[in-house]
Amino acid sequence: MLALARKGFSLVELTAVIVVLVILCAIVVLSVGDVRSGAFSASSARLEREFSRGVETLVAAGDSVNGDLQTLVTANPALQGPVNVSDPSCMGLDTVTWHLSTVSSPTATLLNQVLSTLNSHLAAQGDGAVLIPDSSQLSAMLAQLNADAILAYNGTQLQTVLLHFYPP
Repeated sequence: MLALARKGFSLVELTAVIVVLVILCAIVVLSVGDVRSGAFSASSARLEREFSRGVETLVAAGDSVNGDLQTLVTANPALQGPVNVSDPSCMGLDTVTWHLSTVSSPTATLLNQVLSTLNSHLAAQGDGAVLIPDSSQLSAMLAQLNADAILAYNGTQLQTVLLHFYPP
């Protein structure tokens, strides 16, 4: 009896290879998603720090940036969030949160206006500008993170404006 040479793979072998490939692909896709989320978090943290430094620089120089930011942010009362009396995260100042963008309804327009207002004040003082992400990066970031402007008051006088990004 002649033994035939075996050609190809059995169905079991092909199925095992396909299962292993699917598992590896799933791991890669999940890893890429985590890297992207980490990049958005890092970018938003950088933007928060730069915004705070810019506001502090301008306030120290006696600039009216806080008033201009307050006018811009409070122009739409529907965006107003909670009022926190003696907010411990803002050194006991009273804070009002204004929602600039939410994941359920992402919009970069108001956030862009806030950042541009800060940059125009910084430029007028001769200071460096806050790096604003391009529109596609900002839109992608706002599709995953909410953005708020937090106005901190000492009684009725505005003390500072903070930018805050957070996951929904």
